Amino acid sequence: SYLSSALEEPAPRYVAARDSVVAFHQPHFGRHRWELPLWPNPLAVDHPSACGAFAAALLAGAVATPMGDVRERLAGKPSVCARPEGRSQKRVVELVASLQRRGVASRAALATQWRKDPRYLLPEMLGWMKNGQGYALEKLWPKIVASTVQGVAVVKAIEPSAGNMKEHHSVEHRKRREDEKSAGGAGAGAPGSKRAKVVKKKVKKNAKALGSGLSIWD
Repeated sequence: SYLSSALEEPAPRYVAARDSVVAFHQPHFGRHRWELPLWPNPLAVDHPSACGAFAAALLAGAVATPMGDVRERLAGKPSVCARPEGRSQKRVVELVASLQRRGVASRAALATQWRKDPRYLLPEMLGWMKNGQGYALEKLWPKIVASTVQGVAVVKAIEPSAGNMKEHHSVEHRKRREDEKSAGGAGAGAPGSKRAKVVKKKVKKNAKALGSGLSIWD
C-alpha cells in the first residue's frame, strides 16, 4: 500500500480545530491498487500550498471570526487562494507571498506576528475588498487582530503543564481520600457517595473522557 502525493482536488484546507493546514492523499492497496478513502495529512509551513490554504481560511473568517463581517464586501472568493488558478491573480499572489515570507500558516503563527506588527497583512487584505469598501476592513481591523491574539493567549493559558497536572492529580487524590473517610467508608461506586459525585464532576469537565472525536471537517 502507498499514498499518493498531495492532491490538488480536493484542495488543501485549514482545520481550525488543529490549527494547521491539511492536504489529502489517495491511498492505494495491493497489487491491484485498490483506492481507499482519502487520507488527510498536515502540511509543513514551507509547502507551496500551505500558505494559500491558510489565506483562504483567513479571508473566509475561519481564523479570525470578525473577518466574517466583511465577507460580502470581498472582491473575490477566498477559496481561490488554495487553488492553482489563483496563482495568476495579483491579490492572491501578494497575500500568499506575505504569509510565506514570515512562515505563517497557522493562527498561532499569525498571532505572533500581530503582536509585533498589528498592521501586518492589512495592505494585502485591503487589496481583496471591493471598490470603496476598504474603510469597512480598516474599521474592523483592530477587532480582527485582537480576537486572534487574545484567542491564542486563552488557549495557551488553559493548557496545563506537566507539573500542574501532577499537582492537580495529587490534590484530587487527597480530596477523594478525605471524602471517603467523611462518608464513613462509603464505596467508590455507591450512588450517593461523595466520591461518585467527584468522579462524575470530573468526567463532565474532561472532554476526552466523554470520547469526543476530532474531525478534519471541524
